[in-house]
Amino acid sequence: MYGLPDACTVHAPLAKADVWKALDLSKEKRTLLDNEIKRFSLIAEISPASVHINAGKEKQSIFLVQADIKNPDISPKLLELIAKGMKQPFVYLLINPQGKAKTAIYEQKLFHANWQNKEDIHLTLHGIDLDQVWQNLVLQIGAFALQNENCLAEQISLNEEKERLLRQISLLEKKRNKEAQPRKKLDLHRKIQELQAELQNYI
Repeated sequence: MYGLPDACTVHAPLAKADVWKALDLSKEKRTLLDNEIKRFSLIAEISPASVHINAGKEKQSIFLVQADIKNPDISPKLLELIAKGMKQPFVYLLINPQGKAKTAIYEQKLFHANWQNKEDIHLTLHGIDLDQVWQNLVLQIGAFALQNENCLAEQISLNEEKERLLRQISLLEKKRNKEAQPRKKLDLHRKIQELQAELQNYI
């Protein structure tokens, strides 16, 4: 199942009410999520007993939770609200009404893959302990790699700064292209060049 050994399989319902209680959500947010999510199921537990990989210092088990959603997609902000609030290390498998699926995981921020056929999802368990397995799942789902001997937290922070700079450059380029006054256009161009020079530190 999804590349996991059969010994990981659990298949236990997870009541939405229990999830909302664990998250301590306001009534408004609970209603928003109720309108988006049909049901949760705990479908797998990755642990030393099921995969013969040692527990880590931080991760003793990793759980795969299936969330059946009511619409073709779900707002990343709503998904992050759930993932960020849960105390256990959860990997989420989202299933939409068309039967498409994607994985999501939270580590400093929400990472999620693209929608694909359920049978094409394959979670790779790689590492000497569950801390490393978790790290590699974050890298797999987030589709990025560690660089220059960075730890996971450092790489995520660097990637976020790079994304911030790229967004800022894109906004300034649009503004420059619409600017009619040559002087303002030149000022914007200089700001873009400064940001592009700064961006080189993250490439």
